[in-house]
Amino acid sequence: MLDTPLHPIFAHFPVAFLIVGAILAIIALWKPKFCDPAAFFLIAVGEVMGIFTYLTGDGAEHFAEKQGKHVEAMVHTHQTFATLTLITFGLVLLVRIIGYFWTRFPLYRTLLIILVIAGGIFITMTGYYGGEMAYKIH
Repeated sequence: MLDTPLHPIFAHFPVAFLIVGAILAIIALWKPKFCDPAAFFLIAVGEVMGIFTYLTGDGAEHFAEKQGKHVEAMVHTHQTFATLTLITFGLVLLVRIIGYFWTRFPLYRTLLIILVIAGGIFITMTGYYGGEMAYKIH
């Protein structure tokens, strides 16, 4: 077993990929040539890294408990926002794929903007509660 949990090491990757991907996804609605493929790539990689990071969360929780930290309540809030983040960005990818094959997809732009903004809020809240556990709980 590792002395250091993998979760906090990998957590920064999906945050960076998903936030930059979300920003590029919004820009791509007006400037699609470069931003559209880059946004799709970053969100797809961020989603895969997010799933991997999510799966390492239990190890971090056990590590924190061994250090005497009482994190159970915050872990559940953090985990809820992480789940919402993964679901929302998964839906972003699904909408993007449907929009690619069905070019007259009604409400494409509106739905994409709503999902990307919601995903951005969820990833921010996930990171906030993760930071609270890492830096403030004794």
